[in-house]
Amino acid sequence: MRAFELFENIAWAVGKDKEHASNTAKNDLLDPDNELVWVEIKDLFDKTEEQQRLDVEDPVGGRYSIGNRVERARDYWQEGGYMDPPLVGWNDYKQTFNFTDGRHRLVAAYQLGERWAPVIVDRESVEKLRELVRTK
Repeated sequence: MRAFELFENIAWAVGKDKEHASNTAKNDLLDPDNELVWVEIKDLFDKTEEQQRLDVEDPVGGRYSIGNRVERARDYWQEGGYMDPPLVGWNDYKQTFNFTDGRHRLVAAYQLGERWAPVIVDRESVEKLRELVRTK
């Protein structure tokens, strides 16, 4: 049994709603070295470095979650807020993806019923992302 309700209005600050993005995210979205890609959330976590991997089924995000970030993200969306897309990159040494920012947001989105989410990826990592993670 889930400890949270499904929610139909996950609002990402991208596309027509990009004006809701933070200044940092706006800069990341405008950076020609980055690309916005929609990924299957659970699939991305399966390919994430272990110590950054969160459990999308755990209400708090699992062993590597920090504090109440997942809960705060769920609450923020349920109050009508917009969230910046997470920042993701490929780690050649570990052969995994790493999050620079936003992994707790992905867990919250998944727990509220989303299966896909936008992430900002550096162009050097895009090909690897499309190769290893379901994207659309």
